[in-house]
Amino acid sequence: MIPFHISDNWNIITRTILPLVWNPDMSPLPSKDFGTSATTFSAFLSPRNPTDGWLWGVGPVVQIPTASSPLLGSSVWGGGATGVLVYMKGPWVAGVLVNNVWSLGGTSGRFGTSYNNFLTQPFVNYNFGAGWYVTSSPIVTANWETQGTKWTVPVGGGVGRVIKIGKLPVNLMVGAYYNVIRPDLGADWQLRTQVTFIF
Repeated sequence: MIPFHISDNWNIITRTILPLVWNPDMSPLPSKDFGTSATTFSAFLSPRNPTDGWLWGVGPVVQIPTASSPLLGSSVWGGGATGVLVYMKGPWVAGVLVNNVWSLGGTSGRFGTSYNNFLTQPFVNYNFGAGWYVTSSPIVTANWETQGTKWTVPVGGGVGRVIKIGKLPVNLMVGAYYNVIRPDLGADWQLRTQVTFIF
């Protein structure tokens, strides 16, 4: 995340996510199941200072087609809107991130490249000393164009630590989530590792 101070009262905070995805395939035919997925870039207009512990941000989200395989993401650019609401008090940090991204073109159908995807990520962290924390931040998604069950709803949590590389804070996290609701042939589990550079 990179903040830009645009005035005494406002920031623009950018957030870029490039996922590395491992998606095991249980079919007998070999497939490419590890690589990069689409990159998501968000820019939030946000007040510089919280109000009674609350902070919010709104702005655009862009999906960049960086998938290394058609099995790991679309080859079409996308765009939409995003928002975040955060509450911070003592050792607690909680909030929710929401966005919806529509493809800018592409083809429809079962093996098409167009998409209309919703994402919400509620999160809660309890921070201990020395940078350690426990967290639950399930990524709930809906694929509005798919047939059958559109939702993936995971439940779980993880542990993390904020360290410094030189003067740069880096957030390291590992977690596991069980998909209590999932599409047909969807994965049962998500194992997540995360490295976040905080500027």
